[in-house]
Amino acid sequence: MNTQTEVTTTESAVAKILGADVVNAIGSFVGDATKKERSGLRLVDQLRAADIKAAYMKAPKKDEKDDVINVHGHDHTRLEVYNSTRGAIVLGFSKTVQQLLDTPANALPEHKKVDKKKWQMQIGSRMSDLFRLLSKSEAIEAGGDANTTKKDLVTKLTELVNSAKDKAQKAETPDFDVTAFVKAMDSGLAALASKPAKK
Repeated sequence: MNTQTEVTTTESAVAKILGADVVNAIGSFVGDATKKERSGLRLVDQLRAADIKAAYMKAPKKDEKDDVINVHGHDHTRLEVYNSTRGAIVLGFSKTVQQLLDTPANALPEHKKVDKKKWQMQIGSRMSDLFRLLSKSEAIEAGGDANTTKKDLVTKLTELVNSAKDKAQKAETPDFDVTAFVKAMDSGLAALASKPAKK
């Protein structure tokens, strides 16, 4: 039995097996993934050129907020860079979502408050994406393999928690309270970021 397979690239032949709808869906998926990868690479290049580091994607601690960092040749505080990055993410959303996020929660009906919370969580999710992209680039530049570089326990747990948050926020029909789950995850992240109490 010949186990070697040839990749069939004739659209009509492929569609005969899978169906045209499936072929089109796969094509769109691959095309979108390729575009997303290229877009991510361009984004990392631009961020690195502006001297923006992965660490700046994390909310600065109280004693870091006023730290001065240089971005595009100008001095800014860590908090300014962090908030500006979040603002840039919001600008990537539709005008309708931007307006929703700009509206005070007490001026929104209950169902809109839930929508606003979901989009606020998306901001955090996109910040995590930027953190991962920049961390990978920085690890490679440092001479290591971003996938095999040894990570400390806090880093590993932080990545796991962020991944869980991201999956929960992207779930289309979750059978649990996403807001409560994310709140619990944020508490976990805060605990990971804090220094252990002295015994």
